Amino acid sequence: PNPPPAPGREPPRLSSASAEAAPSRVSIANLLGESAIYGLAKIVDPLIGFVLLPVISAILSRADYGFISFFTLVSTVFFTVVSLGVHQAFLRFFTESDDPAHRGRVAGTAIALTIAYWALVAPIGVYFARPLASLVFASADPTLIYILLTLALVETLDALGCNLLQASGRAWAFLTATVTNTVLVRAAAVALILSGGGAMGWIAGETAGRTIAMVVVLAIALPRLPVAADRSTARQLTWYGAALVPAMLSFYLMTITDKLVIRWAVSDWEEQIGLYAVGERIASIMHLTNMAIILAWQRFAFSNMHRDDGGGLIARGLRLYFVGAGLAAVGLIVLGDDLMRFMINDRFHAGIPVIAPLTAAALLGGLANLTDIGLHRRKLPHVISLVGGLSAAINVALNVYFVPRYGFVAAAWSTLVSQSIRLVVVFAVSQWAYTLPMDWGRIGVAAALYGVTIAVAILLDAWPIQTSIIAALPIILWLLPLWTPDERQTVRKHVRRLAARL
Repeated sequence: PNPPPAPGREPPRLSSASAEAAPSRVSIANLLGESAIYGLAKIVDPLIGFVLLPVISAILSRADYGFISFFTLVSTVFFTVVSLGVHQAFLRFFTESDDPAHRGRVAGTAIALTIAYWALVAPIGVYFARPLASLVFASADPTLIYILLTLALVETLDALGCNLLQASGRAWAFLTATVTNTVLVRAAAVALILSGGGAMGWIAGETAGRTIAMVVVLAIALPRLPVAADRSTARQLTWYGAALVPAMLSFYLMTITDKLVIRWAVSDWEEQIGLYAVGERIASIMHLTNMAIILAWQRFAFSNMHRDDGGGLIARGLRLYFVGAGLAAVGLIVLGDDLMRFMINDRFHAGIPVIAPLTAAALLGGLANLTDIGLHRRKLPHVISLVGGLSAAINVALNVYFVPRYGFVAAAWSTLVSQSIRLVVVFAVSQWAYTLPMDWGRIGVAAALYGVTIAVAILLDAWPIQTSIIAALPIILWLLPLWTPDERQTVRKHVRRLAARL
């Protein structure tokens, strides 16, 4: 890639596809509207999960719950390596042009690469299944490795289908696909644990459900495109995706190092991971907010970054994210402990102390994921990987030092520290590559309000009072000078439109 320009200097056009057919402008109204729909899509899985959590926590032991959580994180890492980042590279190049032929080439090539990558890895995984199962899961049964191989292909194809829907602006189709996916996965998993399958039953059920759901997603996503593979596009996707793999691995490493270190640093690792995972499940409500916005953000930012007037629009989007996601984080930090006591079996309540730091870490991590847009614009995925690797190394060091001494709670605080460092570094480097005109005054007002709210709620430690404070916070936010007149009008218009559709 070309070296970054001096801050404020307009870089050249990125590709011939951009020059032939510049992508359409995606407005703040589109961002808000699609975020609301993606929010509906993403709330289904956590909602079902929370409804089922009292049942699951009563049926499964802490060790079973910890094993499921450990398998999930191993599956995530394996999927990232086998996919070689093709689903993320797909988004970067797909949004360069509105031309259907260009988009069809990118989509078809991404699917072909996914199958080719998997075909190279699968025979190796099958051959070494037993030693891998022994090394990773301390088990002589190779079944878990076979499941990992299956999930790697299924999850990559599913990710491509979902990314295709969001990049095309088909938010309602994405909602349909996601709800179908969630219902199938949860139904299969719950059926098997209710029949006595335990942790293995849950894993097998999720695998079967995801496979069926992947077929549904691709059936919804693909028919509108003239799909075709292309050798030149394959080279671009391979280079860009492979360069992003260290960044994705470092991001996952920051979120899974805690469990990995607990796994090898303490003797009762299954129980400690179980406690940590239940507290993490409450904090995952913050990830729900992140995902709702990030899914809409990818089309919004990736399309607008190619336009001359895109910087100001992207900066406004970042401010809106901070206000909206910050509101969700404050509510969860204040009320998360009460939610856990109300919903979860009391033998898991020792996991409450991880909720606040993991929630704050999710907010800062979400901001970091959004603010690297300048590096994507300049086609600098290796810089994203370098910054992510630095943050992951800090996280690993903190976990290795503190977890053996203070247990699973130290893992949550290590995650918060490393995500804070990642946000600062990513934002500074991205601003150097592509300067965004941030409105720090309005961001500071929101940050001050959130800090005061948390402090007051902690002092008045009674859930009815805390709930009243959180309920009043959106009204206070709306009355503060955080919004332009156009933004207020856009919010009102979109709320009315969404209410009419529902």
